[in-house]
Amino acid sequence: MPLNLRHMWKTSLLHIGLFYGMIGNSILAARADVTIENPLGQRTTSITDLVTSIIGQLTPVAVTIAVFAIIVVGFQFVFAAIQGEPGKIKDARKNLMWVLVGVGVIVSAKLLATAAKTFFSNL
Repeated sequence: MPLNLRHMWKTSLLHIGLFYGMIGNSILAARADVTIENPLGQRTTSITDLVTSIIGQLTPVAVTIAVFAIIVVGFQFVFAAIQGEPGKIKDARKNLMWVLVGVGVIVSAKLLATAAKTFFSNL
């Protein structure tokens, strides 16, 4: 059986890589001076803080979108009234209802996140 040096070289590199992967990383991870900073900031230390932070960041965006949606619906009402078409007034009323439902969801999410954070922090 001929000796295939290329195969032996690849096999030895594979074994060295596997050995380092199993042993080397655990040796490097055992250092005590390695610290990992929280990428979400110092205030985010629990899942309730994370949810509150996410909702706190999304609420101003959602409120801005809701304000523009209410303005658009107002224009729909004005144009429907000018044209005198009851079908368009009905559509504008339906759109206003859904915008208000969206605002209710935004407010409910903010209140629920705050209530959950308060409840779980008091446990």
